[in-house]
Amino acid sequence: MSETDKQARQEQIPVTIHRFNILAPLFSADQGMGAFFGLLVALLFVIYPLVEFSARGRTAVDVFFSLLLIRGALTIRKGIVLKSLIFTMVAMTFTVHWIKRFNPSLPVYKLEAVLSMICLALFICVILFHVFQPGPMTLQRVMGVVSVYLLLGLLWAFGYQLIQYVSPDALHFEFPPRGAETMMARLVYFSFETLTTVGFGDITAVHPFARALVVSEALVGQLFPVLLIGGLLSMALQSRDKI
Repeated sequence: MSETDKQARQEQIPVTIHRFNILAPLFSADQGMGAFFGLLVALLFVIYPLVEFSARGRTAVDVFFSLLLIRGALTIRKGIVLKSLIFTMVAMTFTVHWIKRFNPSLPVYKLEAVLSMICLALFICVILFHVFQPGPMTLQRVMGVVSVYLLLGLLWAFGYQLIQYVSPDALHFEFPPRGAETMMARLVYFSFETLTTVGFGDITAVHPFARALVVSEALVGQLFPVLLIGGLLSMALQSRDKI
């Protein structure tokens, strides 16, 4: 290799590194959390309500929930064991979800609800771990905090769904849902109604286990913001003291 070629190659290396530095933020944990937050908001506040109006909303729920699982798994950056666990749970949940979609006669409804709850619980733990890492409180971290609160509501919704599968009369609906397609949308609504302790009374818990879930979700809905704000305030004060 001539001296000219060597010099050209050495000049090209910093340019290549610079390109990777530009692309790196697109795949960072913070940016991944922003994408995860966007999918979660769209699923809860746009896609689920569409189920009440159109059968296509059900397909949109399946697609967005699958994208949420995949995005949540890709957000994990550290820990081989944790990565393996979450990717395994996401793969199982994804598979069972679409098996139920294309073959509703198979008895996988309860399994899907349990796997979904496990995945959401893992996402909550990972996001909280990331949020409380040392560093400035960025917009992406704020999105992560809100995502945890929204994930709690979705997590309990799958819990109510599981109880409904075990005991169809566990919840009383003043306006019964039109089939299984709209059931989950109503449960998401009821879950956030409980999490925020609004309690309109159009859906009420009848089964003892359903009532226990309602009480636990209401407690979490009240305690979570208080504890979280306290933790974030403590982090902010520690960062200020170090400056």
